[in-house]
Amino acid sequence: MWCGAGPLAVVAAVFWTQCFLLHGVDAKKERKRPKEVTPQQTETFNATMSNSEEVGGSVKPPAKGAFLRGLGMDQSTGRFTAPITGIYQFSANVHIDHNEVKRSKSQLKARDNVRVLICIESLCHRYTSLEMIVGLESNSKIFTVSVQGLLELQVGQYTSIFVDNAAGASITIQNGSDFMGMLLGV
Repeated sequence: MWCGAGPLAVVAAVFWTQCFLLHGVDAKKERKRPKEVTPQQTETFNATMSNSEEVGGSVKPPAKGAFLRGLGMDQSTGRFTAPITGIYQFSANVHIDHNEVKRSKSQLKARDNVRVLICIESLCHRYTSLEMIVGLESNSKIFTVSVQGLLELQVGQYTSIFVDNAAGASITIQNGSDFMGMLLGV
């Protein structure tokens, strides 16, 4: 059974890149630092939209267990800006409430869907953005759309999340949705 050389080439390229990047890196044991106790606050985030919109951020402390490290993520705008040129891995989980769609008197149509995109410089072009399209035929009130993948960014370029609502009624982005960017290599 022939599976093709494509997957093997990808695995070899990733392994070679990791070996190249980690060559000469020595591990050393670091002493544990005492935990800093900071008061946690909860702030809800809901955004209702009826068409295509960029999902902006709001200034709030990270949730319990979440962390913000590095210079790339700006919580006030919801954008990740590349501190250096390289290949970045991005991931977004967008929790969507489509109860309004279910309450509307019209039936769901085949074209009723939601697109979630991670775009460079707010330009959602084919082959230069990450995209997931989900139909609204789910029986649940809330569902999650996950988008992940690799993008090459130049220093200073930013990425952000866009939600394109192609349904006949409004949807609501729920609290707990997340967005992550991480440098993989230069």
